[in-house]
Amino acid sequence: MAKIVTDLRELEAALAGLPAHVLIAIDGWNGVGKTTAARALAPALGRACIDLDEFLGEPSGAFVSNLDLEGLQAAFAFSIPAIVSGVCLRDVFDLIGAPPARHVYIKRMAKWGWADQEEAEGLGGDYVVIDAAVPPPPLMVEVREYHWRVKPQDRADVVFERPDDR
Repeated sequence: MAKIVTDLRELEAALAGLPAHVLIAIDGWNGVGKTTAARALAPALGRACIDLDEFLGEPSGAFVSNLDLEGLQAAFAFSIPAIVSGVCLRDVFDLIGAPPARHVYIKRMAKWGWADQEEAEGLGGDYVVIDAAVPPPPLMVEVREYHWRVKPQDRADVVFERPDDR
């Protein structure tokens, strides 16, 4: 069962004291604040911050298949201890053979509950296509399929229920 935290201080406390060789992975839906949380936590935990977006090649719409995996592996070799943020993290870690010992999942919480639950857990079925000529963006499809297949929100060590301040 994942530890549930609701602010950065609690998240920091949940991750404090990990051995230096342990990577911390921060996963979640698009735009939930993964990189913001990683950048806030890194100095307090004495870790480098690695954002997967910095390892994307030319824009193609896809994410995992567009990552510079060799560059990412090199960054891990030179940046341990580290906090890594990005979408589809479990797939990326499987590809490079570096599973995190601590997996954090960020949920953006609205007043009524988890704001991205319908998309992440597939509660709404397939995408509603308003204009058949404009399919959903490939990144959105990839992140949604990752959530349906991997269920990172259910496999996390720590779930950060971040209030949606929008």
